[in-house]
Amino acid sequence: MSERVTQQQLNFVFQRYVDSLVELGVSVEGLSLISGDKVNGNSFKLRHKDGKRPVGVDSDGFLGWTKREAYDTLQTICRTIGDVA
Repeated sequence: MSERVTQQQLNFVFQRYVDSLVELGVSVEGLSLISGDKVNGNSFKLRHKDGKRPVGVDSDGFLGWTKREAYDTLQTICRTIGDVA
């Protein structure tokens, strides 16, 4: 079983994602992390207030159903951005 992820850890990796985009010159204004609740059918997502598609995710911004899934997805995106840069 994998280690439990805290909200603080998830926020940290989200900030890492944002910082990676800024380094590439991508606008992050209006970008936010939407917390999920698997019990109520709400997934963790990335959203732009202006409706733009966030870098590295599908058009819905889906990251996962749990903090662990969202954390792992953001970690993978950050590693990929780092490889591209």
